[in-house]
Amino acid sequence: MTKRNESYRRLSRPGLRIEGLFSITKLWLGKDHLLLSTWYGFYEEYRRFYFKDIQAVLLRQTKRREWIDLAWAMCVLGSVLLGVTGFFVTKEWIWIQGWSIVSGGFLLGLTVNHLLGPGCQMILQTAVQKSTVKCVTRLREARRILSMVRPVIHEAQRK
Repeated sequence: MTKRNESYRRLSRPGLRIEGLFSITKLWLGKDHLLLSTWYGFYEEYRRFYFKDIQAVLLRQTKRREWIDLAWAMCVLGSVLLGVTGFFVTKEWIWIQGWSIVSGGFLLGLTVNHLLGPGCQMILQTAVQKSTVKCVTRLREARRILSMVRPVIHEAQRK
C-alpha cells in the first residue's frame, strides 16, 4: 500500500467551471507555496505561487449571489404560475400539488444560495501576473482561506 503525499492541504472545495469543455479547479497549501490545480478532463494544469513572490491577494465582491437568486426566483415564479394555470384550465388539484413540489425544490435552491453569502472573486498577484482563483466564489470562503494564508505569507516575506 502506498502512502499518500501529505505535503499539501486542500484550501477550497473543488470548483466546477464550464470553459470550452469543463474544468475542475482546486487550491492547495504547500510548505512554501500555493498550488492552483485545474483539471480539464484530459490533462491537468498546475500553477505555483510562492509565498515570497505574492504581492497581493485581492478580494472583489461580485453580484454572483444576486444573479443566481434571481434565476431561482424566476424558476419558483414560473412553476407556481404553471401550477395555477393548469388548475384553472383542468380544475384538477394534481396540477397545484405537482408544481408545488417543483416550486419547493426551486425555493430550497434559492434559500441555500442566499445563505451561502455574497459572491466574490479572488485574485493572486505576483510581479509577473494576476491570476483568478476560480474555485473561490463566496466571500466567506475567501476570508477563511485568506486568514489561513496571510500569516504564512507574512512569515515567508520576513525572511
